[in-house]
Amino acid sequence: MPPIFIGGVVVGALFLMLGLIMPRLFCGWVCPVGFMSRLLGILGRKIGINTKISVKLNDRYFILSILVLIYISIMTIISGRTYCIGGCPLFWSYAGFEVPIGSMTLVLLVFFLSGSLFIERFFCRWFCPYGSLLGLLSRFSFFAIGVNRMECGSCRACSDCPMGTLPKKGPLVDGPMCISCLRCLDSCKNNSFAVTRRYR
Repeated sequence: MPPIFIGGVVVGALFLMLGLIMPRLFCGWVCPVGFMSRLLGILGRKIGINTKISVKLNDRYFILSILVLIYISIMTIISGRTYCIGGCPLFWSYAGFEVPIGSMTLVLLVFFLSGSLFIERFFCRWFCPYGSLLGLLSRFSFFAIGVNRMECGSCRACSDCPMGTLPKKGPLVDGPMCISCLRCLDSCKNNSFAVTRRYR
């Protein structure tokens, strides 16, 4: 395994552990694909083609990323190589220097980037296998985004959530979609959101 992939495994393991502190910290603060998707989502909103999907349906589609994770895991075991190299946007920043860029990779690149214009973080929400793994771990994180329902004015400003997982009922922004970006804290005029301990 080339050193760059070993480094990726180490960084991946580190952020899995950090995901037990706050949900999907890598997705919200580090991932270059997430950053690109965010910019494209803003562009899509500016030109009026950005689409919002209901929270319930959006969260249901998370199962797609689980299926991608299972498929990649099985194919990696069968092939004996990191199977997502050719298709994962996270590899595209250096893949041209390390592995051949195939036509399928280019098709996927166009697909995911185009999708982000219509649905912010299109790839991150429903296709990223690493994001799905972090999402599954997020239910065990020590901290989470808490919601003070007494302060909530039902203004739905939090529906600006980049992962489309707000607004929701309950004392926590729960579920595998939250990426701890803290945009809900910034958008809420009533200060009803705060970082809190998940278990008390």
